[in-house]
Amino acid sequence: MKHTRGFSLLETLLYLGIFAIIGGSLFGILTNVVRISTQEISGDEVSSQLQFAMETVSRLVRESSAIETATTTTGTLKLRMNDPALDPTCVFVQNGVLKLSQGPDEFQKQNCASASTDLTTSKVIVDTAFFKRVEFSGGHDQVSVDLQFSNTATGPSKISRALRSGISRVSAATFDSDLLPNADDSYEVGFSGTKRWKNISLSNLLNLGIISADPFGIDGSIYYNSTSKSFRGKANGTWGDIGSSLWMATSTNSMYSNITGNVGIGNTNPGSSRLRVSHTQAGAWATLIENTVPNDSWGLTVRAGDSSTNAALSVMDRSSTNYYLYIRGDGNIGIGTTAPATKLVVRQSTNAFTGGLAIENVGGVRGLYVWVDGSNNGRIDSGSGGNAPLILNSGGGNVGIDASAPTQKLDVNGTAKATQINSGNYCDINGANCKTITAMAGGTPTIEYGPCYVYPQSYVNYYKVCEWRVCVGGTCSAWKTGNDRISTPNW
Repeated sequence: MKHTRGFSLLETLLYLGIFAIIGGSLFGILTNVVRISTQEISGDEVSSQLQFAMETVSRLVRESSAIETATTTTGTLKLRMNDPALDPTCVFVQNGVLKLSQGPDEFQKQNCASASTDLTTSKVIVDTAFFKRVEFSGGHDQVSVDLQFSNTATGPSKISRALRSGISRVSAATFDSDLLPNADDSYEVGFSGTKRWKNISLSNLLNLGIISADPFGIDGSIYYNSTSKSFRGKANGTWGDIGSSLWMATSTNSMYSNITGNVGIGNTNPGSSRLRVSHTQAGAWATLIENTVPNDSWGLTVRAGDSSTNAALSVMDRSSTNYYLYIRGDGNIGIGTTAPATKLVVRQSTNAFTGGLAIENVGGVRGLYVWVDGSNNGRIDSGSGGNAPLILNSGGGNVGIDASAPTQKLDVNGTAKATQINSGNYCDINGANCKTITAMAGGTPTIEYGPCYVYPQSYVNYYKVCEWRVCVGGTCSAWKTGNDRISTPNW
């Protein structure tokens, strides 16, 4: 029978030690494998969310119309968007979570909405999120982004990742809502030392500053003075009135409009006139209205009322006391008078032919004067300052003096007196009984009248027969007779 024997105590202890060493090594290896695997997973999660956050911020910046974030480092990125539902857009950190808020606040439209969306999950912690606006002369603004995320582990298992980038806008700033400051009289638009905007275009009102006294300002500045109720502008280092409207009033050659809308050209006091033009240069027209279109006769039209007591158009001297031309509302024209009772009245400046009305020929020689002398006698003179023939009806026709229907070359309804009568015909008042007069020498001819007789023709009509003769130098012609029918006897 064979005898069997177990392990000795020494062998047992030896085997147990070897097993413990091998088991401990295997446990350490397994633990390291699990730890490394967990770190890799956590690192991938941190990197993935960090990359997603950076890409989201980049996309939002490129889609924005303006970057409102300050030029100093801040924890909030504020962007202005074209879509009103997304304007403004904010990215910020709250309790270790990166958040996105889009759209206006219900009460403060310039602020982001209180509701927000998480850009990171609970598996990572946002350690830092810094934003800064960077300006480039002549280019679009950029945003400097600095993000650092870590996992939720502590100690040796703590993993952190950081990412920094500069993101530029790709379009010019555009707005689809009001651009309003959040405080009064605090911010400026377009002033940054020597950097200025080039042009500004508006489709509606431009409201200037309302100030009670001249501010510091620079040349080219304008504002509305609430004390003087006028616009003020600064030129050559000095403030001056632009006017109560928008036209200049700094020199005599400029335009000015007062607060009631009256316009002065070369004059800062148009008074009650809608347009007043003043000129100080000698030898030049104060106003010239010109039509340069060939064969076009349109010139100046004045529309006025029909009052006979007011002027529709007047021309006067610079003292505004003497009227040269005055056209009333009823169409009557006065030259030298403001009260023309007929269609044309000329008031003389002197009781001589030079103060009346003159008519010139094509060469500028005055041949006819119409005037009134100092005895209130109306005169018609022919000739340029001297004696010249006065020709009436040169184209043919009869002339009547107190005769409405002249039948002879000269028809006088009344007594005629002449210092000399040449040969020709002489007729009675009715144009009948014409007699031939032969010129007689020896003196001035005179007409002598003899007795007159009345003969009845009927119980209504009568004839008056008178005798007359012509005498020259004591020699007289034979007596001539002429009759005139009258309705009632008159002797």
